Amino acid sequence: MRFCYPFFERVITLYCVEGWDITVLWGGVKLVDLIDDAGALETANTVIFKAVDGYTTSMPLDVIRQRAYKANTMTLKAATGYPFIVVAEDKLGYKWARWVNEIELSDDEDYLGYWESLGYPYDPDLVEESDE
Repeated sequence: MRFCYPFFERVITLYCVEGWDITVLWGGVKLVDLIDDAGALETANTVIFKAVDGYTTSMPLDVIRQRAYKANTMTLKAATGYPFIVVAEDKLGYKWARWVNEIELSDDEDYLGYWESLGYPYDPDLVEESDE
């Protein structure tokens, strides 16, 4: 069975923990559409992203359901993250997995990806800077 998903675009800024950022017009399909069509079990609460280079990260399924890309209208190339980039809006850059070739739905709320296993927060929301 082949599904056709609506195309979605949004300008989003990626903030790296190293202090740099980049704003890009991202385009693609919403991850939540893929997950819903996959028929996730009701026990699933965590989405694990696995990349071709061995990198892993995860996010709560609820976060993906709340939000839920082509970059600057250019098709992804291998050097920039093909076949799939997780655009983790409002999350720090290490949650933006590139070169994703597998998405696993899990009930393991304690799953730790690469950076999380080194002590980085599991669900790193961006902190808005004060005008003070």
